[in-house]
Amino acid sequence: MKAQLDRKCMFFILNSSTDSEISGLLGNKLLSIYQRPLFILKQYGDKMGGSMRAVGVDNFLRMANETGLCVCSGHELASGALIDVDNFELFKEAIEEKLKDVEFSVIVEADIEIEASQVNENLIKQLNAINRISGSGFAPVKVLIRTYDYEVSTFTSKKHLKVIDKDTGVIIVQWNTDVWKTMANDKPLTAV
Repeated sequence: MKAQLDRKCMFFILNSSTDSEISGLLGNKLLSIYQRPLFILKQYGDKMGGSMRAVGVDNFLRMANETGLCVCSGHELASGALIDVDNFELFKEAIEEKLKDVEFSVIVEADIEIEASQVNENLIKQLNAINRISGSGFAPVKVLIRTYDYEVSTFTSKKHLKVIDKDTGVIIVQWNTDVWKTMANDKPLTAV
């Protein structure tokens, strides 16, 4: 991994005994750590297949597909990926070239900022009303929420992070991550 830190796009190859169904979950975790586009792949004969995850660009799926060396299908920043083994090194260089002028930084934008203690049924109703008024084609209101005293947990499926504010019971969820296994609750938490 350290050898890839100077690259704009990272590639992680699963060994043959690893369950390929974890590629998306692993991709989400690695994306949160490295904050750049990445692929989690496994070799299947003459193909490399798996998942793509990205941040910092509007449509990484299109960028990857435009190389002509990869087929991604799904969402703009999270999709399945398929690459011919013979084209793998060519694809890595082609995607680096497409990303050469991109500087990766994480900027989280929110429309309002609140603390967990401010969440109540009335606030939720008002935000839902604003979202309906703004109409189609407009993003819903993004809320940045802070909590200082919370419990780190998960659901019975063990696939998602669940943070519970101890004072209010407000639940914050991050889907498809196992960060709950190692996450400490020793500093304030901010979520959008």
